Amino acid sequence: MPSFADCCGLIRRSIYGAEAPTFEQLFVVGLRFLEASAKYGKSYIASSVLAWSARQWASIILVQSFRLRTPLRAVPEIQSALATLPTGRRGLAALLLAVLPYLPFRIEPHISYGLVQVAQEHDE
Repeated sequence: MPSFADCCGLIRRSIYGAEAPTFEQLFVVGLRFLEASAKYGKSYIASSVLAWSARQWASIILVQSFRLRTPLRAVPEIQSALATLPTGRRGLAALLLAVLPYLPFRIEPHISYGLVQVAQEHDE
């Protein structure tokens, strides 16, 4: 799995138009930023990547929706999630949970459980 520094580099390259992240990379970036925000107790770490990640997923459903599992169902559900995202860690976890059922790969159940826990956290 890529390091936090690798994920930061990917974000930088995508912002400058040099690289468009894959589904896998986008998902891992979200996980890494959630992990870092928990490790350092800084929710702004997750907030900083939430807007970027939401823009990337919005682009994916416009341009690459055919790569998602069940695109006819995935697109409206992801669009709905993007429109109602909470902020910070909760928002990033909610976004990852919204896209998870439609990704072309599976993750370990404990990761899904962790995302649900973060998405249900109370605001501080």
